[in-house]
Order: sequence, then C-alpha cells, then structure tokens
Amino acid sequence: MANRYSTLEENDINSMYHAVWQFKEAAYRCGKTYPITIANVSKVLFIPQIVCLAFAIELEMKMISLLYKGRYISNNHDLIVLFNDLPEETIKQNCSSDIYNYLVENVSLHKEAFSDTRYYFQNNHSMHLDSKNFFEALEDVLFKIVEFGYKHQK
Repeated sequence: MANRYSTLEENDINSMYHAVWQFKEAAYRCGKTYPITIANVSKVLFIPQIVCLAFAIELEMKMISLLYKGRYISNNHDLIVLFNDLPEETIKQNCSSDIYNYLVENVSLHKEAFSDTRYYFQNNHSMHLDSKNFFEALEDVLFKIVEFGYKHQK
C-alpha cells in the first residue's frame, strides 16, 4: 500500500496537539493507577498505559512531519514508516546519541505498537518486554520536538 500524505489547517493542528496531551495524560494516569512491580505478573496492568502512549507517539510523529515537512503520512500505524518519515537531524538534536541509537535499533520491535497493545489479549499476550521503556524514551524525545514546533509555528 502506498503512503498517503495529508495536510491540515491550523485549527486541526491545534486539535492534534491537544489530543497528544490527552493521550499522554491518560497514559500517565494509567501508570499511576497500576504501578508496575513485577514485569511478568503485572505486565497486563500496563497495557492501557502503553496503548495510550503508543497512540500519543503516532500523533506526535505525524505532527512532527506536519510541522517540519508540511505534510504527514495518513492512515498508517507502522512506527517504522512513521519514524523514517521524521526529520532525522531534528530527532538527533533532541536526544543523546545513545538514546537515538536505542530508538533506531528498537523501533522495528515495536512496529505495530498501537495495534499490538490494543489487541494484546486477542494476540496471545505477545509484546516485547522492553516496550514500556522504549515508548517512554521515544515519547519524551518526540514531545520535546512537538512542543518546540507547535509553539514556533504560530
């Protein structure tokens, strides 16, 4: 399937930004409600947190492409495709080389993060054990870029 690109009006960019905040807040609340203590026992308890983080990450990736390239890939949940569409230098400028390398090396393990976590129970409980760490690291970098781009696009 070919990538479809979309553009948005300024009002839509504002809505997208606020949706990112809402999904981040939902992830934060899920993490506070069910703190993870033992990975194998309580793994299922952080599924809602990861679903919210994964969707916030998708929105952030699309928003970064939109803010920095003027368009984004629509109708796609594949984190590899979305990550590869990001402006590489901008990502590198907003994290250490260790974090950047960690993200590049691990994005393929989380390619379908939103779908994998959303359908965790139907998919035989399969998820990479490092998912929470990866999502938190990626989301931290992406949000810095979104914040800067959003504030300076006005």
